[in-house]
Amino acid sequence: MNVVYRGFSNPIKVAIPNTISLEASAPGLKKVDDFGNYTMYPQHGKTVSIKISGTLANGDSITRIKTLRIQDVKKLTGTLNGKSGILELKANQIINGKIEVHIEDFLFPWEFKVKRFKIKLAENAFVQIEGDTIPTELNDQINNLRANDIVQIFDIMIRLKNGPSSIRFKRTSPIKIIIKE
Repeated sequence: MNVVYRGFSNPIKVAIPNTISLEASAPGLKKVDDFGNYTMYPQHGKTVSIKISGTLANGDSITRIKTLRIQDVKKLTGTLNGKSGILELKANQIINGKIEVHIEDFLFPWEFKVKRFKIKLAENAFVQIEGDTIPTELNDQINNLRANDIVQIFDIMIRLKNGPSSIRFKRTSPIKIIIKE
């Protein structure tokens, strides 16, 4: 990976072929173990350079500089059944809909779990839902929606399923649905 994300700890593996020992240094770099594992917590600028110094088997020293791009984590995007943004759907396409989130161009293989969200069906008051699926209790209200009614899904709260629990993401973008006939 040639990218690290600003604002949280990125796992980094440091290696130079044929070395028997090595050390790395850079602003925000922290050693995790003696096997080349580090974490990088970048803060400022567009790049960060890691200085890697090692010792070869014959005793010679070697130094390399690795420059990584620092990238901001983009905003989480809310999706309904895999679709995001302003959607035009029939009312029955919302029933039992699954709410998920993703980050565009994000290199870590993390999975997000929706903990809760709010839904507003046309002129009705919003309802807070626990979990990631529109409940069947709303089916009657959904079936009563008419063409051009607006459904909004917002305040989507998430947790990481397989990543560090300490990371805080920017607010998830809402989902807006225009009911079509």
